[in-house]
Amino acid sequence: MFPLKQRTQDEGIEHHQGIPVRVYEGDQWQAHRIQKAREIIASLQPGSVVELGCGTADISGPFGGTGFDVCEAAIAEARRRFPEMDARIGIPEAPLPGDVLVLCEFLEHVAAPERLVAGWLPHFRYCLISHPLDEDKDSQLSGGEHQWSFSEGDFDNWFALGGHQLRHKETFAMGQYTCILGYGERL
Repeated sequence: MFPLKQRTQDEGIEHHQGIPVRVYEGDQWQAHRIQKAREIIASLQPGSVVELGCGTADISGPFGGTGFDVCEAAIAEARRRFPEMDARIGIPEAPLPGDVLVLCEFLEHVAAPERLVAGWLPHFRYCLISHPLDEDKDSQLSGGEHQWSFSEGDFDNWFALGGHQLRHKETFAMGQYTCILGYGERL
């Protein structure tokens, strides 16, 4: 794990709000990752899904869960696409109850990802995590808003840090970068 562009929480939120709203399920590079994430969640047969950094709710929206994002325009799009979902602006400090926690394309955006994982994962039976792998220090992914670059070892560590056992992981070629996706189950 190494820093890319460090920002305060307020700076990160301001920067994120300036990025265009993106729907990934129809994107040629993202669609397969989105579909795989949905398949994993469906196989877990959750009673409830909570997603931090849900964007337009590509992953959690079909499950009618609760999604959080700091971008008001993304939340408005999530509500339009998935009216049965509880889409909320902001990221809560304290964990909410739920069966599956989704942290896809989220941890690279937050100031303290280790603290967030250690605080949230123990409250969920399952977790689904994805992020880019080994970003270059000059990375411009997601409009240059990523604060961290993570290795596959970092990915594996999220599950251990949160008291989960990694059950499955796979990588996806995303054009100019590689993304990893996996899920874990609480020990």
